[in-house]
Amino acid sequence: MTTPQAGILLPPPGLARYLSFSLTPGVPSDDCLNALCRLADGERTLVGLGRALVSALGAEIAGLRGFPTFAGPGRELPVTPAALWLWLRGDDRGEILHRAATSNRRYRADPGTGGPAGEGRSSGFGNPYFRR
Repeated sequence: MTTPQAGILLPPPGLARYLSFSLTPGVPSDDCLNALCRLADGERTLVGLGRALVSALGAEIAGLRGFPTFAGPGRELPVTPAALWLWLRGDDRGEILHRAATSNRRYRADPGTGGPAGEGRSSGFGNPYFRR
């Protein structure tokens, strides 16, 4: 990405929701990324790509590295890396809730059906199935 997401430098929003997704091994993720390009506007919906996703796509981003481990006497901070992060910014709780629900439906599967409405098209994220 050559254009930075403006939302990163904007003042903190009134409300926000953070979503994270992991990869499903062996499942291509490029269809999902094409959908993310339409979803992310860089101000209200920001996207973060993790090292696992970038590697799975056979790409490189200069400076991208895995999460460091932090430990000290009697303390250890857990490392919880993700392949994909979404930061939903806004001022209306209901609107953010609906955007989060839409994102979860797109990128997570219903385990009983193999995907939303039984579509069965895997996006490669979480336990997800991607809906166009």
